[in-house]
Amino acid sequence: MTRSTAAIDARERPGRPIPAGEIAASSVFGIGFGLLGGGLVLMALRSPAALAWGLALCAAIVLYDLRHKGNPFSPLVMSLCRLLVYAGAAAAAVGSVPAAVWIAAVAMAAHVVGLTYAAKQESLNRVERLWPLAILALPLAVGAWQVFGHWWVAAFWLGLAAADWLAVEMLRRRASPDAVPSAVAALIAGIALVDALMVAPVSLAAAALCVCGYAATRLAQRVVPGT
Repeated sequence: MTRSTAAIDARERPGRPIPAGEIAASSVFGIGFGLLGGGLVLMALRSPAALAWGLALCAAIVLYDLRHKGNPFSPLVMSLCRLLVYAGAAAAAVGSVPAAVWIAAVAMAAHVVGLTYAAKQESLNRVERLWPLAILALPLAVGAWQVFGHWWVAAFWLGLAAADWLAVEMLRRRASPDAVPSAVAALIAGIALVDALMVAPVSLAAAALCVCGYAATRLAQRVVPGT
């Protein structure tokens, strides 16, 4: 975390762990880069391709941490981070990134662009324009195409559609003071539902596991703030 980021959080989000004094910025720095380094070691053990994608992911993560405050392109950078997770995982598993993985990665990136756009308005408890959230429909469009060949995918499609609709409704109505952070937390948990929709045609068990991840995230958000 840069000094400017810490200063902005101290002013706008004083309840976050670092401004609240629950953990030192130096500790966060050490833990974060330690995890990045550990991940790179594991990917290097898989293949040079996996390591290359891992390095790209680490670069995107660091770029986002350094430049996301006040950066209108930060949703795109955050979405790139998630896209590279798909690419890196595929490279580690099979040594390359198949076309189907790229399609799923782009769908996931679209979801993350939408939630990050909403998250940028969180400290204001408002979303000035709702139309950029239309990008949340892209994963649903990809999933709808998959339903034609795999009927059971419809259940996961409906789950994601319902979760997205409820989150957007919270952003539209803003019926409570915490409407925006609550919607953002729901969209963050929804990442697991996008994962479920993308893997459902290949593995029903993996998709069910992703749904369990969504449920676990929502339960954890009752104890730890989702944003």
